[in-house]
Amino acid sequence: MRIQWKKLLVLTLAAALLGANLISMAQESAQSRKFSVISISGDEAYVTRGAGKEVKAAAGMPLGQGSTIRTGALTSVYVEADEDRIIRLDSNTQVEITKATSKSLKITLKSGEIFFNVDKPLKAGEEMTFDAAQTSMSIRGTSGVLSCNGDTASLYLVEGKVEWKIGNQTVNLTGGEVSSALRGGNGAYSAQVDKAGLNKSGTNNSQKTTVSGEQQRETDGIIIEPRAFTWEDLPPAGLQAVLEQSGLLNLSAIGLGNRQLLDQATARMEQMRKEKEERERQQMEKEAAARQAAGSGGTSVRVDGKEPEIPVSEDRGSGDGGWREPETSVNPPTSTEPPIVEDPPTSTEPPTSVDPPASTEPPTVVDPPTSTEPPTPVDPPSSTEPPTSVDPGDTTGGYIDSNGNYQS
Repeated sequence: MRIQWKKLLVLTLAAALLGANLISMAQESAQSRKFSVISISGDEAYVTRGAGKEVKAAAGMPLGQGSTIRTGALTSVYVEADEDRIIRLDSNTQVEITKATSKSLKITLKSGEIFFNVDKPLKAGEEMTFDAAQTSMSIRGTSGVLSCNGDTASLYLVEGKVEWKIGNQTVNLTGGEVSSALRGGNGAYSAQVDKAGLNKSGTNNSQKTTVSGEQQRETDGIIIEPRAFTWEDLPPAGLQAVLEQSGLLNLSAIGLGNRQLLDQATARMEQMRKEKEERERQQMEKEAAARQAAGSGGTSVRVDGKEPEIPVSEDRGSGDGGWREPETSVNPPTSTEPPIVEDPPTSTEPPTSVDPPASTEPPTVVDPPTSTEPPTPVDPPSSTEPPTSVDPGDTTGGYIDSNGNYQS
């Protein structure tokens, strides 16, 4: 009897633990659904949920763990989590929501640039991290601009504090400081050191700050020691996001402490934004031209081993059935129509007109033959009728002399 009670107790405890876990998972799932798209500027914004198909993003679209947001040229997206955390994706940016539960939020910046603002400090036991270029940073009541370009990540911290880690190295940043992380491995470290202004000993040439551990740098990479920056150092999209959210931020650490400076920064931002958009438009045109050339297989085709003088029509750029293009490139033969056009024959009508033959009618007139009728009359034979008139009485074979007398 006692054994049965023990078994019953164990089963009850197990059921209670399972129920608690299910409730916790349901709560975390419910929390993750608060992540959503709040606004879009531009036409090239897309969302992929897990292993699903990429779809066009729309304001109000819910996001969750495993979702990926991607922007194209001239497009930016604002995303919100829990109503007090805002992330702005700049153009040509890709972000993955790696984890989104009630206790943890992890965002991975794969490429491009984002602005983030965590308006309220995180609760106890709650964490929020950004990953970029194999680095990780912990966010707590913070705003800043983070960019990732290949093996390099840069962070402009506008306000708050951040703990940034790469391998065994940790760097702490406060508002008004900027730093860069260089990913190591695969022999890329030397090129990254030169790009970042470090010498081979790991010293920043401009800041004279030494980063120790050559082997660690080669394997994991490095984070350059922070330095101060102002709003003038921010990239165009970062400055635009900071000014758009200026009502929620303390911008004194980056030199925007009064209205006059904000106006000055706004004018500068507008100029930078136009220049950036123009560069993106030019890049889009180049990419479109490259795709058209690749889809058409070139701008001309060879006929019998020779380049035709007339280029193939650009309509071939649709890329539909590239190998049909040589057939449609019969334009060079059809271009010979001008020589065989019927206009020259019609222009020869004057030579072929009957006027010249008509002008020869006088020579071919029948008048000369009609004038020969007198020489060809049958009168001489008819003049022999007198000799034939004497035939009945003539049996001796007489004749008529020149005087018309009959002679025997």
